Amino acid sequence: MRQINKTGLCKVCSIRLTAKDKRTQYCPSCAHSGERNNNWKGDAVGIDALHAFIRSRLTKPEKCVHCNDAPPIDLANKSGKYKRDVSDWEWLCRRCHMISDGRLDNFLSHSNMNNKLPDRICLQCGKQYAPHGDSRKFCSKPCSTRYYNLNIRVYKNNDASF
Repeated sequence: MRQINKTGLCKVCSIRLTAKDKRTQYCPSCAHSGERNNNWKGDAVGIDALHAFIRSRLTKPEKCVHCNDAPPIDLANKSGKYKRDVSDWEWLCRRCHMISDGRLDNFLSHSNMNNKLPDRICLQCGKQYAPHGDSRKFCSKPCSTRYYNLNIRVYKNNDASF
């Protein structure tokens, strides 16, 4: 049997209920929110829905909570357990989020910055340069062109003498 609401106020938001709503304990907007909703999954909710739940309840600050420099972009979970507890979440900039998760160290250890090719000496001008690939022998396109133009002339002059 349904209880009649004698106070005439919603139990959640304390809004005065209309005569029609006095049969329930909640106003229409609170009656289907949170645990009273038929689709409520509790802690078994997916990550996207959990982020949406926290985003609607945790106000976004102007600056990152850690560095207080960049504007926050990400909702970061402190414990790694992804609970519905708002105090277990914070707004962070992307860099601070990656540092707190340990993803920045992982990214840097697998990036090409540590695996770069050793510097080489240009065959044409003798200048030291950082190659972009294994097969490069020249520091620039003009050096490459000059080198091949000179070698073609030498080849043609040597070929005429045979």
